[in-house]
Amino acid sequence: MVVPRDISWTPNQGIKYQSFMEDTDVWDNLVLGNCGEKIDQCKGIEFEISEIIGISYGSVNGPGYPNRKTNGFSLRTKGLFNILDALTENEVIDFIANHFDVQYIQSTYFR
Repeated sequence: MVVPRDISWTPNQGIKYQSFMEDTDVWDNLVLGNCGEKIDQCKGIEFEISEIIGISYGSVNGPGYPNRKTNGFSLRTKGLFNILDALTENEVIDFIANHFDVQYIQSTYFR
């Protein structure tokens, strides 16, 4: 994901907003994945097993973020509710499996 910094502020002119793609060079930033003075680059991937546990890693690069690496994990109840729903014929568990998902996400970044 490439994130343009779309707000600039100067004391005399106040806040100036710009369009989403104004500072984004399609070839350089989107295709080649390079960041720039006003472009942040966020890359990552997550592997999830049965909607219960996930492992993720990635990076953030751009002004103020000197190529920081990230990693993390997540725990979800969705997979457990789905397993319980498949094993039982209970309407309450069926409702919970279709409408609730509690997640815990832990992530860390480092240089």
